[in-house]
Amino acid sequence: MTSSRGKRPSAAETVAAELRKRILGGRLSPGELLPAEGELAEAFGFSRLTIREAIKSLSSHGLVRVQQGMGTEVQDFRISGSLDLLPALLRVQRDEEGRITAAWTELLRDVLEVRRILAANMVELACERAGPGDLSALRKQAAAQAKHVDDPAAFAEGDIRFTRLVLGCCKNLAVELTFNTVLRTVDSIPSMVESMILHRRNNLQFYELVIGLIAAREGPAARAAVSEGLRAMDEALLASLAARTSSDPEADPR
Repeated sequence: MTSSRGKRPSAAETVAAELRKRILGGRLSPGELLPAEGELAEAFGFSRLTIREAIKSLSSHGLVRVQQGMGTEVQDFRISGSLDLLPALLRVQRDEEGRITAAWTELLRDVLEVRRILAANMVELACERAGPGDLSALRKQAAAQAKHVDDPAAFAEGDIRFTRLVLGCCKNLAVELTFNTVLRTVDSIPSMVESMILHRRNNLQFYELVIGLIAAREGPAARAAVSEGLRAMDEALLASLAARTSSDPEADPR
């Protein structure tokens, strides 16, 4: 996936990121009013226009509500937020030195569980809706992956292409858009991406399993197989991260 990590944030993005951090971290509580635009402009050293743009961004993500004549009220993100907040929440769930915490690990477990549920159900949908062209594209991508088994970067990109082909088999735009958010969250943790391609030859076998189940229209069996396969991978990942941080407190899964 393409990443925007190298892009320098604008002034409005910088202000929005700090206010978002305060809201998601609990320093600004639901129902609390943000300081007036003028106060925020003075505190951050930016113009009122910049502050207004930052607040507009926060509002679009369900973090605040602008009430004409009354001010900007902090919202309960658990009620008004969306999946797009997951990467920011993972960044917030670190200690002051940036190291992971128990809350970070628990949130990652939640993200992996959502991915597992989505993946299992999308494969079941693919079993019902995939056409001959879809199966041909999946087989072609699986064969291409076999050629990249010794190239981790190329294999990782190909793995995402295979996933998107399976998504396309679902014929459901809402599923694709929801899964995009989960993929972006995964992409925000490089060590997680690395761990997913450590056992590339096993991944090749998994591709063949998925393709075979889709071709056989074995929906329930496909859902169960993908769910169990990803569960084992997720538990191994969490155990690996726990071992890394316990043996080296300075280790950073980013």
